[in-house]
This record gives sequence, structure tokens and C-alpha cells, in this order.
Amino acid sequence: MKWQLKHPMLQNFEIEIKQFTQIIGTNQQLKYTIFQLFEWYFGGRKYLEEDLTLLSMDDPCIKVDGEVINRRSFKLFTITTLDSLSEHVSYKKGTLAFDYLQGVFRSIDLMEHLEDINNQLLRMSSIINLRIESPSLNVKYFVEPIEFTKDGIIQKQLRPSYQMLNTNVSFDILDSRDKCDIFLNMLSAYCEKSTENIMIMISSVSAELSYSDFRYLCEKLDELTKTYPNLWVISFVSGNGNGYITQDTIEGVTIAGDQVATLYELSFFHSRVANRYPSTDFPNELEFLATLQRIAYCLLTEDISIYSLSIDDETIIKIVNELYGFRAIKCLKKSGNELNVRFLGKY
Repeated sequence: MKWQLKHPMLQNFEIEIKQFTQIIGTNQQLKYTIFQLFEWYFGGRKYLEEDLTLLSMDDPCIKVDGEVINRRSFKLFTITTLDSLSEHVSYKKGTLAFDYLQGVFRSIDLMEHLEDINNQLLRMSSIINLRIESPSLNVKYFVEPIEFTKDGIIQKQLRPSYQMLNTNVSFDILDSRDKCDIFLNMLSAYCEKSTENIMIMISSVSAELSYSDFRYLCEKLDELTKTYPNLWVISFVSGNGNGYITQDTIEGVTIAGDQVATLYELSFFHSRVANRYPSTDFPNELEFLATLQRIAYCLLTEDISIYSLSIDDETIIKIVNELYGFRAIKCLKKSGNELNVRFLGKY
């Protein structure tokens, strides 16, 4: 579906949002602005006067088919670094682990145990009060127990722990794949029991993970969106990094360059590019998909001469750009397939 974003820096901006969406490209400012808008909008931020001054005194809004999306439409979790993964598996209120553990508590009957604990606390306070001396004849000084609650126990009396080879270890020393798995397992369990829409936003973490680990994280998140219709994932691929482009995810990829566009369905896309390719030696669909995986970040970008690209890559980039009505491009390659060289020389 297309979301219409109302924001001074975006003007009348539309973006294709699917359950698994990726925003890739060289326009870092645009990616940051969209990320910030979503984070503020669905994260429950109250706009301060200085925020509204920055936003031309107009509250941002997001619409679908002309209808404003409620700011409480999604439960938002953001992952910006590996450290933020650590935060989400802590038991602070608002984290994934806190909400997950709340669901665990609801699934078991702890009321009898809570009553026993609170009764013990009441007896302890009574014993303490017998030993307290009142500082004034007119005012009685004593202590009162604060009852234990489920939320209070999660936040203050419990902590997440991890064990490897019968030895307790901290979350920080786990490898990236294990950290991702812990988060993903919690997310899956939470989605299974939750009735609300959940949005996971990823930004910059791709720069800290190896590509194989980042691809693994995206693959698992994509699988979860297919399992749980209430889960939405938006990945803002950092820098000029590669996204996770497959036959299933390609239509959820938005290119944010000097122009903005969403990639086409694979078979249609492949045939359109193949029809314009200057030679008959054009990659098949799987090879074309692998090429898109490699070059997507510099599509719809005026100057690609700073990137390490083959002449075949530049040829495909030129054709794709033309399909989207984007023609301005600076290339460097002067040697290679003669037909491709001649094709690029038309600029």
C-alpha cells in the first residue's frame, strides 16, 4: 500500500509500504528523515515547540488512501545498533523483552505466589514497626509495605541471564547471530500472542553486522512477516549497503536516490531490462536478481563514477534508470563489451 507522508522536507511524498519494506540508496538525508518521521509518529513522541518550529509549526501525519493513520496503530520497536538489541532484551518498560515477559506472566497463574510474598512483606513491616520509635508524641511514624506487582517484579526483581557450556555469560559477549536469534525468538512469541500491529524498524545495524548475518536477520524477519499478519518490518539500509533482495521481497524495495521509486516484480522487471539490453548476453532472472542485490544502492543516482562497478553493471543501471524516467548519470567505464561501451557512450 502507498503511504502519503506530510512533512516539510518531504513535500507530498509517497512511499510503498509492504509487510517487509526496505529503503536503500545514496540519499542518506532522505532515509534519515523518513526514519525519524516514523519513529516520532508511531513512537508516541509528543511534539515540543522546537520540534514544530523545525516542522514549520505543522504536525506531521501519515495517510493511506487519504485517511490519517492513527499514531497508535503500531507498537514500535527500533533497532539502530547491536547495543539496541541488548536494550530490547532487557526488562525495561517499553522493550520487547518486557512485553514478551508480560505475556509469559499472563499465561501462568502467579496470584497465589504474589499474595504469599505480599503477606510476608506485610508481616515484616509489622515487626519493623514494633521497633520504630516515634519522633513525636503528636505524630506516629511507621513504615508501610509496597506491594509486589507483576510489572514491578519484571522490572526490578528479574534480570535476563544467558548460559553457554554451563557458564553464565553476558549478552555483550554473545556473537551477532546468537543475539539476533534471542531477539527473533522473543519477537515470534510476542507476535503469536499479541493482537496489536507491531512494527520493527531497522537502521544502521547493517553497518555493524557482516553481510551474512544481516541477510540472516532480514531472512528471518521476512519469514516472521509471512507467519504473523500483524508484524511489519521496515529496514533502512545504512550507507551504500546492500539490502535483502529476493523474488519475494523485491516489490518492497524502495530506492532513495536523486529520485525515489519502488522496484518492479522480478519477471516483469527482468523482461523490460532484457528488451533494452544492447547485447544478447543478458543474465537470467536469478543472475539479474543477484545483480540488483549488488547495484540497487546506486540506482537513480546522478554520479555513480565513485563506485566500483563493472561496465555490465553500469549498463543495467542506465537501463533501469531510464525505465523510471531518470537519465542523468556519470560513468567512468570506457572499456569492456563493445556494445555496452557504445550504449553507455550515448550519454
